[in-house]
Amino acid sequence: WKYPVTTFYLKHHHEEEFAANFLRFLRRLIAELVIRLCLYPTLNYVKGDIMKLNAEAIGSNHPKFDFRPFDDQDLKRIPNTLKTPTRGAIRMLLSMMAYSAQDTLLRKPTEKDWEIEHIFPRSWTGYLNLPADFVKSRIEQIGNLLPFEKSLNIKASNYFFNKKKSEYSESEIVITKNFSSLEQSDWTLEDIENRSDEMVNTILEMVDEWKQRYDEN
Repeated sequence: WKYPVTTFYLKHHHEEEFAANFLRFLRRLIAELVIRLCLYPTLNYVKGDIMKLNAEAIGSNHPKFDFRPFDDQDLKRIPNTLKTPTRGAIRMLLSMMAYSAQDTLLRKPTEKDWEIEHIFPRSWTGYLNLPADFVKSRIEQIGNLLPFEKSLNIKASNYFFNKKKSEYSESEIVITKNFSSLEQSDWTLEDIENRSDEMVNTILEMVDEWKQRYDEN
């Protein structure tokens, strides 16, 4: 992603409408890359498309995104792939969700980076009378994850939901802070499934909207 972003900036940053054009371009690029890198977490898969985009960005401040289309098998895989993303994709997806609720940066220059918080803790042994593989698969779903400041995450580590909510209330990350206001005192595997489905739908809607806005502009 760094190459087309740098190319676009160096070529067009002096233009009058650069800020608006750059934002549209970044969103369109994210919309193309986020699902592809979840399905195929390798740079070689998008390398050719990125090279074409680099050339397009030199010639236009509204470059054409000529990425290879998904086949039918890929389209079927997308929801489950977003639901249980690879670790390399989790931060990208959580960032998208976080910035859909706030404009301020997740991390200020003087602060340590945020971490991935498991709402239902990974140290669940003995808590549920269910197969370990089944519980683990739910715990690692996107719906069980939040971006959380490192200093607060240390305090909230491995406590169950009702005890964690007070720590969430101190977060400056909106989607995390909102969890402190939930009336429920427990966070279940069913809650994880429901939130995972909601997050996948939100991400797909966001991606479609960014593509549509760019293509209509």
